[in-house]
Amino acid sequence: MIVKGVPFSTLGFGVFVWWVCKKGVLGKVMSLLDEVGQCGLEINGSVVAVMIVNGLCEVGRVSEAMMMLSELRSRGWKPDFMAYWVVANEFRKMGNVVDEIKVLKMKRKLGVAPRSGDYKEFIFELVSEKRILEAKMIGEVIVGGNFVVEDDVFNVLIECVSDIDPVGAIVFFDYVVEKERILSISSLSRLSRNLCRMSKVDELLEVFRALECKNYFKDVEGYNVMVSWLCEAGRVKEGYAVLQEMKKKGLNPDVSSYNYVMEACCKQDLLRPARKLWDEMFASGCCGNLKTYNILIHKFSEEGQVQEAQMLLNRMFDKGVEPDSSRHLTAASKLLCSLGHDIGSAESHVVLLKCLADARQSPIAIEHLRWVQDKLPSMLQDICTGLLASLSVSKCPEPILQFLQRMQGMNWFIFSGMESGGRT
Repeated sequence: MIVKGVPFSTLGFGVFVWWVCKKGVLGKVMSLLDEVGQCGLEINGSVVAVMIVNGLCEVGRVSEAMMMLSELRSRGWKPDFMAYWVVANEFRKMGNVVDEIKVLKMKRKLGVAPRSGDYKEFIFELVSEKRILEAKMIGEVIVGGNFVVEDDVFNVLIECVSDIDPVGAIVFFDYVVEKERILSISSLSRLSRNLCRMSKVDELLEVFRALECKNYFKDVEGYNVMVSWLCEAGRVKEGYAVLQEMKKKGLNPDVSSYNYVMEACCKQDLLRPARKLWDEMFASGCCGNLKTYNILIHKFSEEGQVQEAQMLLNRMFDKGVEPDSSRHLTAASKLLCSLGHDIGSAESHVVLLKCLADARQSPIAIEHLRWVQDKLPSMLQDICTGLLASLSVSKCPEPILQFLQRMQGMNWFIFSGMESGGRT
């Protein structure tokens, strides 16, 4: 690259010499420093210095790292306080107090203060290039030496490091909490998700305990992060306790809060607590949404409690909560088709068929009507009447009309009056 005149970057050169140092080729590092230095490239020498001494310390070559501090300075690479701290800290861990003090004296006499903006930019570049291990290493130096850097750097480190090492990311989380820095909701959610993914439930609980001690949770959004991941981790009791804590603080859990706990109850076959939570939710003035109904309807159906599922489905339609996806529509159709002699009210079927028509799911609608014809032919006329009546009040009647037109020619007597009804 030097021969061809290809420019180096701080990121590229820094990561490269870090790995070279870890391989033990110190003479090659010196040669590279001289060659690159002579090219007059805009490389941040202080950042590169940290990478070099860290690489040496990682493989136990601490004395050479101390010597390298002087070599770097004499070559104009300007090691800052962070580079000196890396070497001094390694001597401290070794119990070598004499050399630790020596390096600290060098730091006070020769070192320069690190510029937080330089390391913020470097970490962001490392993350963008998916060099997460290197970003983690620089972050650990910043935390260990208590160097100044902006809050968004720690949030980025928590998020990206937790993707590959959730427990390792807790180092940055602990620092943010201890120093009362700003932890973003997205960072907390991502850390929690990755801890759950790796089954690190104890660590997850400790994260939430630490935040509660600092009074971090102040609104429903924040509490919902805790509730959702506690429930995802299977800690239903703790999730429900959070709902009660919210109420004590004057915060009203929203429908998502209840859905998280209700879904966790159903996953653990706790149907009675789930029904109790349903009653509690509506008693508190919180109305269920499509997901709320789907959770319990699915569980009732799974447990063979078809009548209870039908009652909820009817209530869902009565409340104007309509399925909004092919999966939900198919599930609703199957539920109605699973009933015995009582196949529900015509209104329920009309609402379902309208939803199917709007979703362009005519095949499912046709199969559903065939099932109704087999079970209770007399209801077909009421369903047809309801569909025709809906044309005059629908803001977008075309899908329903197309569905009805498609039903013509199928020799079903109920559609004999469709043309006159459609023109009304």
